Amino acid sequence: MLKNNPYMKAYLNVINESTDIEKCQSIATEIGGEYISETNTIDCKGNYVQFKNNWLNGNGSFDFKLTNTSNDWSNMFRDCANLTHLPENFTIPNNVKKCVSMFEWCQSLTHLPDNFTIPEGVIDCNSMFSYCFSLTHLPDNFTIPNSVINCRFMFSHCKSLIRLPDCFTIPNNVENCHEMFFKCNSLIQLPNYFAISGNATDHEDIFDHCDKLKGIDPKSYIMMEI
Repeated sequence: MLKNNPYMKAYLNVINESTDIEKCQSIATEIGGEYISETNTIDCKGNYVQFKNNWLNGNGSFDFKLTNTSNDWSNMFRDCANLTHLPENFTIPNNVKKCVSMFEWCQSLTHLPDNFTIPEGVIDCNSMFSYCFSLTHLPDNFTIPNSVINCRFMFSHCKSLIRLPDCFTIPNNVENCHEMFFKCNSLIQLPNYFAISGNATDHEDIFDHCDKLKGIDPKSYIMMEI
């Protein structure tokens, strides 16, 4: 009877909303920022942000927005084993320079939002998605911008990653792509226009232990050096 009582439902909604606000206020305090309930936004005041599992909701995600973050997003979600997906409006701001280990060990992350991209200006993606065991694919428009220099271990141990977007390539500014797809055991083919930066070091081992890509010679994909 209580479940069908509209007054009880309204009461529970108020309680849940109040709890969510208190949680966001607590998270903002941990960051050193301020929670703005009207827009469900945490103003990070330029501070570095590193998520914790208990910041996530019961669905393995979160619905608050972040503004005025640090330009270093390294380790932001590292070790968030309960993270299954990001909000559909989640983006990396244009001021961000580093995404080192941003999602490393997010073992339950299955996919990224359709609009997720790495903005021009990011220079380091070392281990960005390493050990994302459940990640099956990347958005169709996912690319590595020309500003990136380091892609070392970027998708290492993404054992469920089946394919790369048709537009995916490794731009010529990349200098390090060591074991970039190490042990991506489910990767079955490369895009038709896939290419490897001619300036990259250790490109010989970029697909080490990618069992379903046997016969692929990385040298055949190398772009002309600049």
